[in-house]
Amino acid sequence: MSEASERVEQWRKAKRKSGYRPLTLWVPYCAKSEFDELVYSRGQGKDPGQTFLDAVRALAASMGKTPELRLEARQQHRIEANVADDVIKRLVAAGAVPATALGAPAVAPSPIKEPLPPEWKQCGNTAHPPYDSNEHDECPIHANERKERYRAKQKAKKPAGKKPAAQETT
Repeated sequence: MSEASERVEQWRKAKRKSGYRPLTLWVPYCAKSEFDELVYSRGQGKDPGQTFLDAVRALAASMGKTPELRLEARQQHRIEANVADDVIKRLVAAGAVPATALGAPAVAPSPIKEPLPPEWKQCGNTAHPPYDSNEHDECPIHANERKERYRAKQKAKKPAGKKPAAQETT
């Protein structure tokens, strides 16, 4: 592999790890020109994907659709803790709970594991690390085990072979 292709492959892997997915669009020549002009006018020549994302979101907003808010596990945990604190404060203010409840830490669930990016998968054995489904069709550990079993089976099937005629004694 050449140095340039290795750099491109590293760049692609970094993009995948950052949560990006490759997208190929077949559009008429005039649409490509219009898109390039839009990218240039917005000064996003190094990141045309951002222009595309902005256009998709603007179209969705114009149609009255709002995307679902996705929070990271840490953000979700903080919001839940803040809501729990707020509820306790309101209950104390309403007189439903004694004021000593304010000093007690709010019981919030422990942080959930970070969700995997869309192209990543976790095999059934949670001890195995997640894998990129763009690069692997199945869990790499299970794939290696399956291949080793297949090789062992093929090796066992090979006949021992006949001895050369010179070694045979009569």
